[in-house]
Amino acid sequence: MGAIREVSKSPASPQIGCLKIPPAEIVTPRLYPPHPDTRSPASRVTLSPMAAVPNIHGRKPSRGLRPWLLVPKVLSVAALLGGLGALTAIAATSRPTTPGQWRLLEAALTHIYRGVVLPGVLGALVFGLLLLWHHGPGLMLRQRWLQVKLALAAPIILFLHLESRGLILALRHQIASGTPQSTTLHHLAWVSGIGLGLLVLVLILGRIKPRLGQNWARAYPGPSRPTPGSQP
Repeated sequence: MGAIREVSKSPASPQIGCLKIPPAEIVTPRLYPPHPDTRSPASRVTLSPMAAVPNIHGRKPSRGLRPWLLVPKVLSVAALLGGLGALTAIAATSRPTTPGQWRLLEAALTHIYRGVVLPGVLGALVFGLLLLWHHGPGLMLRQRWLQVKLALAAPIILFLHLESRGLILALRHQIASGTPQSTTLHHLAWVSGIGLGLLVLVLILGRIKPRLGQNWARAYPGPSRPTPGSQP
């Protein structure tokens, strides 16, 4: 309904002492009847006060296998990054001086690598492939961010495995021969630290999922829908 405001001002402006009061405005609304509804009864939508509204934003009671695959993958990635952080910190800050300290340090590095880093790598790969299969590899592998993520993660993980394992084995042979070298520890710290930073960048890439210049609707258009009136 429309409303027009009528403004009427008093002819005289009252004054109290030296203070002059401006004219008072009197607002009188003028109401018009609503416009008649010219729509056809078929096009009108009537909602019942007790109509049930479907919940389209809340969490569904069952989401398939995704939560059961995503949680182990997150834990595996956490183990991988935590193990690399532990290797970096221990190798960078340890200063062994006796043969016993060197053997204890080598055993700690070996246990962290075998018991934390390797299971984290294997778990991330297995559950990541299962998630890819669950969402559909034909659809997921077309996305450019995933292609870049896989292209970065594969050589980084392979480089970390070969270098870290080789340095730990070299340190073990040096201790057995009685000539341990601190440069091997420094090299291991640099390798694990750089690998940790690169994997964090890959993790951020997978979390943000940038388009990277890809227009999904233009690159993979869906089937066109017929316009109304085009079919006989």
